[in-house]
Order: sequence, then structure tokens, then C-alpha cells
Amino acid sequence: MVQYARADAHYLLYIANCLIAEMKELDIEYSSCHDDKFHFVLEAGRRSNMICLQLYTKDIEDSPGESAASSILSRQLNSQGGGQISNETKSQDSVRQLCAWRDLMVSGLVIALSELMILVCITEK
Repeated sequence: MVQYARADAHYLLYIANCLIAEMKELDIEYSSCHDDKFHFVLEAGRRSNMICLQLYTKDIEDSPGESAASSILSRQLNSQGGGQISNETKSQDSVRQLCAWRDLMVSGLVIALSELMILVCITEK
């Protein structure tokens, strides 16, 4: 149901109403008396509000693109079956520079890592 809601956002209100109806049924079914402290609908609403009120903060890197570059280099190293990166090579430096450029120039857009690796291959030739 969650995947369906993500794909078809116009059904979110319908799905929310169905979930509320189910929780109200659970309230009636599991409630021993009307003065119970725990009500499914109220608790779900409270938790939902708490999550919605949390502010998203983006992690600030020491240098732009460093985490993406480290991820790319780590995967390359693991695919080669090697150990530690012993020295800074030209291709590693190129990856770091391209990641920094990507983060600085197109901060609102996402360039796939596969596209970035194509650029690295081009710069190595």
C-alpha cells in the first residue's frame, strides 16, 4: 500500500481515510472502556505530527563532493579486491574534483554516479 501511495499521490487521502477507519475499528475492538489512555487514531496522529515537524538538515561536508568521491573510490577498491589506498593517483584526484564540481555547480540536480564514472574515464584518456 505504501509503494502504491508513493506512485499515485492522488489516492493518498483515500488511503488515509481507509487507515483511519481501520484504526477506529481497532479502537473499538481492543478498548476495554471509553476512558483508555491509548487510542490508535490519536496516537498515530500524534506520531505523524512529530515526524512532520522534524526539520531536515543536510550534512555539511568539509569539502564539497568528498563523501561521494570516497564512496566511488571505496567501491572501485573493493571491486579490485585491494586493501588500503596507498597513494593519491591521478584518477582518484579526478574523481574528487568531478564530485566537488558536481556538488558546486549543480546542487539542485542529481548526476548519477554512472555518468560521473564516464566523465572519469574520459579524463583518463
